[in-house]
Amino acid sequence: MSTSDFVLAFVGIIIGLGVADLLTCLHKLLRAGSRVKWHWATPALAGLMFLVTLVMWWRSYLWFSDLTSETIAAFLPRFLAMIIVFLMMAAALPDDVPEDGIDLREFYSSSRVHLWSLMTLTFTSVVLIELADHWTMGVAGILAMFWPTTMSLAFAAIATLTPRMWVHALAIGWIYSVVIYNNLFIAIGQ
Repeated sequence: MSTSDFVLAFVGIIIGLGVADLLTCLHKLLRAGSRVKWHWATPALAGLMFLVTLVMWWRSYLWFSDLTSETIAAFLPRFLAMIIVFLMMAAALPDDVPEDGIDLREFYSSSRVHLWSLMTLTFTSVVLIELADHWTMGVAGILAMFWPTTMSLAFAAIATLTPRMWVHALAIGWIYSVVIYNNLFIAIGQ
């Protein structure tokens, strides 16, 4: 087993646990049927969190595929990013549906600071990792190259601070657009 295989297997486990948790929660919501009062924001943000997680997993191949050696110190920043992504996925949807039902608008409202804080931390970790990987470009060069990601971080932070749904809709729309545009056609492998 190569160093890359060893590290990527662990990354896959962390990401897989987050995806499994999200899909299990989605299954519970779907099975609950009429006991769930749906609201667009909860599944839209959960879908966005899933997409961001997919992109983080996809990019982890680019981060780790050429490894011939690695230290815990070098792995730690990306490992912490993966932990944040797992926590984001685990928080995206309610864990259970009570017998008397659940209102996803209320869930979103009561969880929004937690959810958007995790999204903000995810984008912060991405920007910091890119800063470390491309430090020779300088902060200005990196911000110029990664301005859409930096703007996504700003939108996530603003959504953390305000309960206004139009801001959340704008943040969700912007981040979906940036994540899809920046990542949809990135190839891995040879």
